Amino acid sequence: DNPVIISIAYDDSEYCGAAWSYSINGGNWSGYDDRSVALYNLPQGQVTFELRVKSITTSEERTLTRKFTYEGKGTVLVPDPNSSGSAN
Repeated sequence: DNPVIISIAYDDSEYCGAAWSYSINGGNWSGYDDRSVALYNLPQGQVTFELRVKSITTSEERTLTRKFTYEGKGTVLVPDPNSSGSAN
């Protein structure tokens, strides 16, 4: 219910191909993919979204962390200004 879609965009004309994996609230990591992320049945309240981005060419990885509050159906997500742009 109430999917939250996270669209991930980067300028692939300037950077090599990439794939990403994500984790919610410290849970298991998803498999790597290069499509938008759809989250279903999120718990209401504070959510920590981690995105592990990997270069397809070099296998270099970087992890990004964003925190937001999810209030249920019809919520507009506003990132916490203290979220980390890079955890590595």
